[in-house]
Amino acid sequence: MAGRIEKLVMSVTMALALGVASSAAARAETASEGNTFTMASPQTRVTSAATGSPAVASTSTTKVAFGIYDPSHGYADTPNIDIEHVFMAWRTPSRVWLDTAIKYAATRNRQFMITVEPFTMADDWVSGGDHLFADIEKGKFDPQTDLICKRVALAPGRPLVRWGQEMEDPTGRYPWARTDAAGFIRAYRHFVTRCRASAPNALFVWSPKGQSNLASYYPGSAWVDRVGVAIWGYEPE
Repeated sequence: MAGRIEKLVMSVTMALALGVASSAAARAETASEGNTFTMASPQTRVTSAATGSPAVASTSTTKVAFGIYDPSHGYADTPNIDIEHVFMAWRTPSRVWLDTAIKYAATRNRQFMITVEPFTMADDWVSGGDHLFADIEKGKFDPQTDLICKRVALAPGRPLVRWGQEMEDPTGRYPWARTDAAGFIRAYRHFVTRCRASAPNALFVWSPKGQSNLASYYPGSAWVDRVGVAIWGYEPE
């Protein structure tokens, strides 16, 4: 229950600026936008709520897409929500649940977005993290990947797939958040390559927490379509 509440709070306080990854490097830009996360291309002008100044340089006017993580469906009939965000631990994928979630987003004309969380198969979900990346590369989680991505492929338009978020901050909460940046990159690339084979319409989101070492975990523009960074609050040092 605590995890679900925390994720709901995250969706209310987090702003995601998801920009197209350039061939040279991915650039993460963030902007606080109230109760939902936002998605913007690199050319979108986003105004800071605190200062009123532009947070991203702009050469054209582009619509900013607002999204929400709303597992209780309290905002089912709320207009102007563009993205419906769901979370799934890949150790327990469900075709029925995924199909229901995709249909829910589609009937509301919302882009479907899924965060796939690569927990281990241990009873506590995190033990064995030291060999998680090796297990992924060996294909031990390919059946889960295939199940999820084959359902994601049924979503209309360009569904967003976010895998292994906040990887650069090894607090012990996530087994994939480790100091082994090279291992994460190999595992991320394996997942994206495998998932693309089943869901060629998907866009893949690389989503670090925003730590100073995040660049070490960047898997390369060939495997990243969008970049997302969480904003938990602003505390000037």
